[in-house]
Amino acid sequence: MQLEALKTFLNKVELMNTLTNKGNRTVIDDKWYDAVKNQALRVLEEAQEIVDGCDNKCLKEVLDGVVDTQVTSLPLIDMLEAVKFDVTGAMIEIAYNNLTKVVTDRKIAEQTIEQKFNYDTHYIDEVEYDSTTFYSVKRKSDDKYEKPVGYKSPDISYLSSAFIVTGK
Repeated sequence: MQLEALKTFLNKVELMNTLTNKGNRTVIDDKWYDAVKNQALRVLEEAQEIVDGCDNKCLKEVLDGVVDTQVTSLPLIDMLEAVKFDVTGAMIEIAYNNLTKVVTDRKIAEQTIEQKFNYDTHYIDEVEYDSTTFYSVKRKSDDKYEKPVGYKSPDISYLSSAFIVTGK
């Protein structure tokens, strides 16, 4: 049921992108960067609606903002794919890499706080999953999880020839 609803949602967003000319730029130039930036600003606008909805304790505003952040972020994928980025490959690479931010060795979590943060502002969260204990370092103020000591960012440059051309 959820997968089918997600497919319907994606199809409707894709149709809207087609009807509004999103993702039609096939050259990375100033106009492309402007279009991507403008679309990203739409995402921020909708994310602010979520924040405002939480501040106002308005569930309708929160729900609308959550859905609209998805609606406004999906055209960015089309814009990247139009210039030959392997966005699906990047999604998978980044998803796997994010899992490296959670460790099974508590000592690594402790070292992370001791070397990068402190126990006044951060804590170690512990979760049991599939008979294994996982540890993450989180900021106390908002529960944001942090990168552990030894973390390496994913290399996604191989997912587009554009990186080779521009070098960044």
